[in-house]
Amino acid sequence: MGENVVCQTTGLSLPLRNRINWMMENSFDIVVIIDLKTNLYKYASPSHSRILGLSVQDLLGTCWLDYIHPDDIDYVADQVRLGLTAGNNSAVYRHLNKQGDYVWLHTIGSIITETEYNGDLLLVSRNIQQLKYIEEQLQESEEKYRLITDNAQDLILLLDPISLTCTFASPSISRFLGYQEKEILGTSFFQHIHPLDLENVIIATRRFTFKSQDNIMQYRLVRKDGSYLWAESVGKMFRSKEDKWNLLLSTRDISKRKQAEQALLANELLLRENEKELKYQLDHVNYLINNMHEIFATYDHNQRITFVNRGHEKPLGYEPEELIGRPVLSLVADSEKDKMSTQINVRLHTAGFDTIETLLKHKDGHEVAVRIKSSSIVKNGEISGVTLLVEDISEHLKIKREMLRLSQLHTVGEMAASLGHEIRNPMTTVQGFLQLISQEPNMDPYQDYFSIMLEELNRVNAIITEFLSLAKNKLVDLNLQDLNSLITALYPLLQADALLCDKSVILKLDQTSPLWLDSAEIRQLLINLVRNGLEAMTAGGKVYIKTYEDGSEVVLEVQDEGSGIDPHILEKLGTPFITTKDNGTGLGLAVCYSIVARHKATIEPVTGPEGTTIIIRFPIPTPLDESFPKTITGKQPEAFPGI
Repeated sequence: MGENVVCQTTGLSLPLRNRINWMMENSFDIVVIIDLKTNLYKYASPSHSRILGLSVQDLLGTCWLDYIHPDDIDYVADQVRLGLTAGNNSAVYRHLNKQGDYVWLHTIGSIITETEYNGDLLLVSRNIQQLKYIEEQLQESEEKYRLITDNAQDLILLLDPISLTCTFASPSISRFLGYQEKEILGTSFFQHIHPLDLENVIIATRRFTFKSQDNIMQYRLVRKDGSYLWAESVGKMFRSKEDKWNLLLSTRDISKRKQAEQALLANELLLRENEKELKYQLDHVNYLINNMHEIFATYDHNQRITFVNRGHEKPLGYEPEELIGRPVLSLVADSEKDKMSTQINVRLHTAGFDTIETLLKHKDGHEVAVRIKSSSIVKNGEISGVTLLVEDISEHLKIKREMLRLSQLHTVGEMAASLGHEIRNPMTTVQGFLQLISQEPNMDPYQDYFSIMLEELNRVNAIITEFLSLAKNKLVDLNLQDLNSLITALYPLLQADALLCDKSVILKLDQTSPLWLDSAEIRQLLINLVRNGLEAMTAGGKVYIKTYEDGSEVVLEVQDEGSGIDPHILEKLGTPFITTKDNGTGLGLAVCYSIVARHKATIEPVTGPEGTTIIIRFPIPTPLDESFPKTITGKQPEAFPGI
């Protein structure tokens, strides 16, 4: 019906009318004619059915305002009135479709001035629902971005990529730099950069602008008041809707982070210094521990060794690795195990410290006298182990024995000095009268008795002579001479003594330096030592006399092939009246020790199942010793022999 009306009024030919009708039906637009007096549809194009789902028959004769969204009716009416005045106008509004939903339309209207529709309203509308949706989404997005930009803690800047002038600044610019937005717009970004950071910022912005690379840069911004803050910016290039390139900078204040980083760096430096100092102290402690003469060790609740320093190698002969994991008690001498087992266990259950002297076993089997200081290791109130500080006191005990020996020597020497002559003078008288009486003719039957009495008096006289040799202030006549010459001169006498008991004396003499010696005392020393060696051996045994130089000393060794000296006797060797002989006085070696002391030498006995060696070390004189007096009083030395 509507199509016939249009065709008839236009006076067009049928083919042209058909073409127009086809265009109307397939157009993206919808066309209507409205009677302005009644607001009723007088014509509707067939495209209504495709675009809105409404047929032409549904629309003709109905009020077109009924299809407009109630909220848009007043707006549309206003636009129509404006169009009546201007002759045409446009409007965007919502139109009802077949499904009862509203669709956004963009409508252009004009007044028809020809044909029988003269004065009616011609409307051409296009569906802009999708465009409107996109527009709403864009608007919503813009509102969100505006909300974010206005309220963001970070500073948002838009820069011209060529001049790097600021074209936009978020409100946070005031908090960041103290500027208002209008003050920052149009200014160069670079004028707000710390001079020392400018070069790095220029390089970074070039990467943003020319290479279109996302990047992060850290730098210092200059505030309006001249102060600085540390900033971190992320930059990105983007094209605006005006097809213009912009550089977007999202900037964050990282001053507190930088302060924290600097504080952390300072703490790290301090920590490194502390670690370095601690390492130095630990190294120093380790050095001290591993170079101390004492053994420093620890053991755990299983009574097994967990740590040993390297200072133990001299006292016990073990490497640390050989001791780690071994039971502590395995190092204790058998005679001391019961006592030490209790001590080891006590320290693990009762916190404290203690000192004890005991015997440990050397790696080669001999026993070593030690002083052990033990202390519990307490962690968090619990005993986790025990530390041991083990000191080799063999030399200390040797000194104590030597002090005792010297004390006895001094006592005997003082007795000899005060009583020697008092005893010898009466004995000389007795000896003289015995010799006279023995010559009487009637005394011949008693000659054997006289011989025994005179021999015993001679023996007593010899003992007194030995006593006098121990005297503290005995005179010695020291001369610079060759020790080997004295030994060689005495050798025939020594060899004669040896041959009487089917034994021999063998000399092994190296060339040695001259020494300050009292020849008489050295001869007595050699006779006593060799005779002791001969008496200690069975028939066929040999005594070796050796001399050689060792550094700044001349060494004299007298070695026998006897069965050795009992350890208990060895400890007291050189003490007056200590002897293993049935008829011995115990003064022979005591005299030897005194002679050695008067020569500022040292004496050391070394014994074993293969025999005993007496080692005497004489100091070699230095050029300063040329003024040494020829005859001196041989007082006992300040240092003890053998030390």
